[in-house]
Amino acid sequence: MSNIILRALFRRLAQHSHYSAKVIFANGSMYESHPGKMPDFTLRFKTCWAQWWSIIFFNDGALEMYVKGHLDVSGKEAFGKIAVLAFSAFVHTHNESKDSFSNPLMSLRKWWQEKTQNNTNREIAMSNADFHYANHPALFEQILGNTVGYSEGYWTPETKTLDQAKHNIYEYICRKLRLAPGMRVLEVGPGWGLWLFTWLRITT
Repeated sequence: MSNIILRALFRRLAQHSHYSAKVIFANGSMYESHPGKMPDFTLRFKTCWAQWWSIIFFNDGALEMYVKGHLDVSGKEAFGKIAVLAFSAFVHTHNESKDSFSNPLMSLRKWWQEKTQNNTNREIAMSNADFHYANHPALFEQILGNTVGYSEGYWTPETKTLDQAKHNIYEYICRKLRLAPGMRVLEVGPGWGLWLFTWLRITT
């Protein structure tokens, strides 16, 4: 049953994006959104539970199953592309602010997580940090691209990839700060530090 639902979901996703997906289910069957084309990403479910969890919680559920080892993912920036697919499929482009799709189960779960894991004390904050940074860097690259930047991207009409959008925002920030050679900058919370290289290139 979960195979049928996932096939239907990915068919809907394929209608709203040029990204091609290949999905290998736990029973060995397969779905390709664009047969004959090299897939932009491939998902291989190891268990039926991983399939159901991904159905219930969409791309967030798939990400969790990947972290827990129940789902294999291959392809450059795979999770970023999955998120783009989900957004494109469930948001009406003519009125994104009013018609955005909402998963009530995900909303309820996020509310509970915020209530119980919101860094209200030192122990919870340390536990959250340990959990986050204990993940392999490859996970962050799948979601955030080569820059592994946590900041939002800046999507100009010419921007085609997540990496380009991230570099755009670094350049934009530097211009807004009017950085110039000889200046000293204190950067707090730089993530993986790629913004620093943009700043050094501009000011040296």
